[in-house]
Amino acid sequence: MNGILKSIYVGRELHTLLFAPVCRKYGVTLTEILILLYLSSGDGRDTATDIVEGLKLAKSHVSVSVRNLEARGYLTGSYAENNHRTIHLRVCPAAEALLAESSRVQSRLLAVTQQGFTEEERATLDDYIRRMTENMNLYLQASEAGTDRRCRAGVHIAPAER
Repeated sequence: MNGILKSIYVGRELHTLLFAPVCRKYGVTLTEILILLYLSSGDGRDTATDIVEGLKLAKSHVSVSVRNLEARGYLTGSYAENNHRTIHLRVCPAAEALLAESSRVQSRLLAVTQQGFTEEERATLDDYIRRMTENMNLYLQASEAGTDRRCRAGVHIAPAER
């Protein structure tokens, strides 16, 4: 198996393993934790649509997770003054402990995956991963639009048949 693909699968398993104790302790799902972390990043992207696009999650999973988080008092939604169609989500103070533990797990995940790398190697790796992510996002956008795109290397990529 290709090293990159294997890394993706192993990384997903490690991600799940490291977050499992937090999920059990707070009675939340990994998706719910990811949503809280996403909203707490403070970049202004705070709608369910932003979460779907930013985390590449299914709308139905985001909808259910948001309802669960609201029911637990971890999340609240409100309308902007001039727009009563879009609900803006905000993390509540009740989620602080959960977010603190989740942030520590994210730091641990990064420490495990980057162990033994120099700062220069980490910067190079970050650049490669950023570029790979751009390529994947381009492909996903092309697939959704039903059009072809070219990846950074100039290789013609056609969206998969639906």
